[in-house]
Amino acid sequence: MERLHLHLPAEHIVVFNPMEDVADIQEMLPSATTKLLQWFRLNQVDPAARELRYVDIPEHYVWMEHQWQRRVRNRMKVARLPTVSCHNLELSALRSILMVARGAVSFVDLLTWNGHTYSTFRDAAKAAGLFEDQDEAMSVFTEMARIGVSVSSLRAQFCCVLVFCAPVNPVELFHMFAPDLVYGEVSEASCNAALIDMDSIMRTTYGLSLRDAQFNFNFVSDDVDAEVLMPSVGEVDANVALLETLRPLLSTVQWQAVDCVVHSALHHSGFNVFGVFCSAGTGKTLFANYVACSLRSQGHLVICVAASALAASLLEGGHTAHHTLHIPIPAHESSYCSFTAAERQLIRQAALIIWDEASMIHQDIADTVSRTLQDIMQNFDCPFGGKTLMFMGDFKQLLPVVRGGRASIAEYHGSGTASVTSLSGKGDNHTIQRCAWWPAVRRLEFQFNWRASQDPEFATMLESVGSGSLSEVAVPLASQATSMQDLVHQVLGPDLNNADHAAMVLCLTLEDTDVVNDWCLNSMPGRSIEMHAADTFLNCRQPDMYPPEVVSAMRIPGVPPGKLALKVGARYMIIKNMMKHVFNGVRCVLVAVVGTRSVFVRLISGPGAGEIVLLPAIVFAITPEQSGLPFSIRRRQLPMIPAFAVTVHKAQGQTLKTVGLFITVCMFTHGQLYTALSRTRGWGNIRVFSSLPDPFVIRNCICAHVLR
Repeated sequence: MERLHLHLPAEHIVVFNPMEDVADIQEMLPSATTKLLQWFRLNQVDPAARELRYVDIPEHYVWMEHQWQRRVRNRMKVARLPTVSCHNLELSALRSILMVARGAVSFVDLLTWNGHTYSTFRDAAKAAGLFEDQDEAMSVFTEMARIGVSVSSLRAQFCCVLVFCAPVNPVELFHMFAPDLVYGEVSEASCNAALIDMDSIMRTTYGLSLRDAQFNFNFVSDDVDAEVLMPSVGEVDANVALLETLRPLLSTVQWQAVDCVVHSALHHSGFNVFGVFCSAGTGKTLFANYVACSLRSQGHLVICVAASALAASLLEGGHTAHHTLHIPIPAHESSYCSFTAAERQLIRQAALIIWDEASMIHQDIADTVSRTLQDIMQNFDCPFGGKTLMFMGDFKQLLPVVRGGRASIAEYHGSGTASVTSLSGKGDNHTIQRCAWWPAVRRLEFQFNWRASQDPEFATMLESVGSGSLSEVAVPLASQATSMQDLVHQVLGPDLNNADHAAMVLCLTLEDTDVVNDWCLNSMPGRSIEMHAADTFLNCRQPDMYPPEVVSAMRIPGVPPGKLALKVGARYMIIKNMMKHVFNGVRCVLVAVVGTRSVFVRLISGPGAGEIVLLPAIVFAITPEQSGLPFSIRRRQLPMIPAFAVTVHKAQGQTLKTVGLFITVCMFTHGQLYTALSRTRGWGNIRVFSSLPDPFVIRNCICAHVLR
């Protein structure tokens, strides 16, 4: 361990003998040096050192005779910067800069960012995005306004900044950029019209209002509680046309199911909860869209939601369930959804609620919605207040992720038979199957697999994997890869800048995705830019005990990394529901980096594929449950992660042309293998590399009690 020196300019420690003459001491002072000052000198004379950070120097150089010398012996040393109190603002800022800076030859270089030299290290760190800045939202929107897009687009971006960038004074921010947000001259009337339009955007996109306490706007509007979920006349006409397109695509079985659901929605006869639990590729989304269009064409309200934004984008007029139904986080056995009076009236008018990805719905979430609808409808005898509700999903796919959950796993032996054992006692089931109303659900089943119809043998195998009747899967010779690099080349192609947008490598763990993504980024030509997150510790009693670089290096699910490598042409995945076509699960390609806070990306999946959008750095709230630390964290970072490779969990809901499986551990959760294989049409579109002892025989893993 090499302890490095850390000090501000002209504040390093000098050791001298107080008994010597003052003149001798003063003569010695200019020659006094430190490891930090010698790092500056090393960068002046050694081009190789300029590529390294200060904390990387001990790995390649040794401190001898008060200077850094190239290491000759093959030994490893790890550097450590002294811990600095968070109250020592300047030294703490210098420490943060030294953790990322390369090639500095003086303190002036450390004070300089993007060609501008700041007066303090604190200001330089803010400019570099290392510290959270109260003016962050203003800087982000300044970059957006500089692009010169349309007023309507800027209004949507302004709403995005209000929701995700947490400005200190939203009203002041609006008046500052009013010339960019209004049509014509800035006046009371034009500002009021702009606020009315942006309030509509906030309601329809984020379920919020500019009048909410967090924004505190005050403007005149005749339509305070706009009925944003009710289809307009234009939408009714559009649904009539869409019906003609969808009608020839339905099978006979689906036609019968349509009549059953529509009759229940219009007449509320019998038990009104339906379940469409079929394999991937059997046409569930087509069926749901036809049912919704059929009712909407008659002027009825249909609410379509899904557990994820990606699945919701496939439904006509779909939104995430948490957004539309205002589901509390966390939901528990006595929680309720919070609807306004206008929204409660809309719920009463709704003929049908369609809820996709039912296998991922936690039982407490479903029961919370049921209790709320019973209260709205004043019907406490029927689930969901007697409202017709149609769940869709596939319980052969991945289940809700529950911290500390337990599951009964079917472990297979050489004979091919299965015996159910428990990983840690009795298996838990947190899906909607645990709800009291579950046994009475009216089931609708579709058997024909449209996605795999061109390969019936693969479709049969896939069904056996999902049902648990197949203990292990043998990978065909044509689908085998010899190494991780070979897997990437077969799936994505040799030119990663022009990789197939519908191809992806799937991994089982986050660590494996890091390995593949790092290799892909390093293989691409061009310079890599590091975008560092700004972390703020909330309610942390002893902040000095948690070095920022340690917290930044932690892998926390659901939030972007503390250090995000950016390279133009590289592929990423958005991990936040932000705008209409920009939501969790959408893949994109980096087009350009704008300053230190924003990037241009081109969407390559989802309904907005082909669009170029500006993504700002936004705020992520990290709870102690997520991080394992005894305090909350507010992280400001770009809402995306590298996506040449993603986990199987992240790929659920995606339809891909080519899939690569990178396996270093056995399948460890229900539906993992089925979900991975069902992303595409057949073995001809799948490549597998495994580092396990039996590399091309993949063991299946299911929770038998869920399928029963």
